[in-house]
Amino acid sequence: MKNMKKLKFIKNNYKKTQDKLISSTLNGYLLLIIIFCSIVLSIFIYKSNDWLSLKLDNTMTGYIAIIGSLPTVYLWIVKERKKEEELKNKQQEINQIKVSELNKVYVDAVNQFFDDKTFIAGAYALLALVDDWINMSREYDEKAKAYYPRVSQISSVIFSAQKDRCDNELFNSIIIELFKKIIILEKNRDGFSFNWSKVSLKKLHLSNFDLSSTNLAGIEIVDSEIINVRMSNTNFKGAILTNNDFTFENLSHADLSDTDLSESTFIGSNLNSVNLSGACLISAVLNHANLKGAKLSHADLSGADLSGVDLSTANLSGAKLTLETKSELN
Repeated sequence: MKNMKKLKFIKNNYKKTQDKLISSTLNGYLLLIIIFCSIVLSIFIYKSNDWLSLKLDNTMTGYIAIIGSLPTVYLWIVKERKKEEELKNKQQEINQIKVSELNKVYVDAVNQFFDDKTFIAGAYALLALVDDWINMSREYDEKAKAYYPRVSQISSVIFSAQKDRCDNELFNSIIIELFKKIIILEKNRDGFSFNWSKVSLKKLHLSNFDLSSTNLAGIEIVDSEIINVRMSNTNFKGAILTNNDFTFENLSHADLSDTDLSESTFIGSNLNSVNLSGACLISAVLNHANLKGAKLSHADLSGADLSGVDLSTANLSGAKLTLETKSELN
C-alpha cells in the first residue's frame, strides 16, 4: 500500500513538472534550475574530457553554448506554447462569434417558418442551419456534444409542421433531405441520437437510401410510399406505419414489435426473421412476402392477405387470425 502511494506521488510530481515545462508562462524559478543544471552539465563534460581523455576542445565558446542550450530550449518551448494558446483563444473567439450569429439566424428563420407567406423560405433557412451546426460539430469536435442538441431542436421544429403541410411537395422534399441528414449523422457520429418517437410524417415518397441498422423506434410514417429503401435490422419498435407501400422491400431481421402496420402493403417483401410480436397487421397485404422464421406471436393479422406467404418456421403463437385469413394459409 505504501509503495502504491509512493508511486502515485511520484507520478503526480512528474506530471506537475511536465506541465510546468510545457507551460506558456515563463517560470523564473524553473529557469534558474535549468541554468544551474546546464552549468553542472558543462562542468561534468569538462571533467570527463580530462578523466576519459575524450580530446574535446576546451574552448570557452563551447562551454558557453552548452550552458545556454537548455535555457534556450526552455524559452523556445514557452514561446511556442504561448503562440498555441493565443491561436486557441482566437479560435474560441471566432467560435463564439459563429454561435452568436447562428442563434440570430435561428430566431429570424423561425419567425419566417411560422409565417404562411414566408414558410418555405424559413424551412430552407432552418435546413441550412442544421448543416451549419453539423459542420460546427465537425470543426470543433470537442464541443460537438454541446452542438448536437441544436441539431435536434431545429430538426424537430421542421418535422413538426410536415403532417399539416403534407400536400406541399416542395416542403416534403425538404423533409426527406433532412430525414437523410439526421440518419447519416446518427450512423457516422458517436454521441448523437435523435428522438424519432415525436416525429409524425405523412404522404412521403421515400426512395433510394439506407435505413438499415438505425433506431426509428416510435416514429409515425403513414400513407407513404417506400421504394428501394434498405431497412434490414432497423428498429421500428412501437412505430405507427399504417397504409404504407413496402412492396418488394427488404425488412429482414427488423424489429417491428408492437408496431401498427395495418393496411400497409408488403407484396413480395423480404420479412425474413423479422420481429412482429404484438404488431397490428389488420388488413395488411402480404402477398408472396417472405416471413420465414418471423416472430408473429400475439400479432393481429385480422383480414390480412397472406396468399403465397412463406411462413415456414414462423412463430404464430397467440396470433389473431380471422377465418378469411386462415383460408389464405391453406
